[in-house]
Amino acid sequence: MEIMEIIRQLTDAGIRIWEEGGTLKYKAPLGVMNDDLKRRIKEKKSELVSFLTELRAGQTIKIPRRSREEKIEISSLQKWLWLYSRLDGESGLYNIPVAFRLSGRLDRDRLQKSLNRIVARHEILRTEFYSEGESVFQRIRDDVTITLREEDLRKADGEEKAKEIIRHEMATGFDLERFPLFRVTLLRTTETEWVLVACFHHIICDNHSMFIFMREIMEIYR
Repeated sequence: MEIMEIIRQLTDAGIRIWEEGGTLKYKAPLGVMNDDLKRRIKEKKSELVSFLTELRAGQTIKIPRRSREEKIEISSLQKWLWLYSRLDGESGLYNIPVAFRLSGRLDRDRLQKSLNRIVARHEILRTEFYSEGESVFQRIRDDVTITLREEDLRKADGEEKAKEIIRHEMATGFDLERFPLFRVTLLRTTETEWVLVACFHHIICDNHSMFIFMREIMEIYR
């Protein structure tokens, strides 16, 4: 379905498109809406308006699932992140970190299972990237298990050591061709105090997505 391919191409590029009063509207990051995209939108304007009108009306629209065998190029925004990350080396410039405290009794096995349920739920966390010539593709893995890393800081100055580890996580980058592109570490500072640290590369996550991840892992854990 060509309309779905256009919608996919737009959303992959970070372009928001909608129908308003029978008119097609869109909002795109600066420099992303190129002549080819404009041409495709113009050619399929009436079909796009009809599709988006039905979607807004709440009608069920089946979105076809892409084959795992199909090569999927990364989006325009991801291409910029890929390029700049490669030029910058494995620094933490494009890391998105978060850390928060946990208090009381903690079931580490349950937390580990919660982490892997989130990974199973969100394909982007199971996505790896690879290059072929000048093109970069993404591939979604199945049956992935992520190990929650643990550090026991009770014998050290837990608070200071935790801050040091968090700074190190923020500064340590990722090799974009090595899966996974996120790390989750559990730091134990006292008998009943913990710090959960997660660090993602921006190519798979933004600030909003990161908070969704942390919220969901806590909801599943409970």
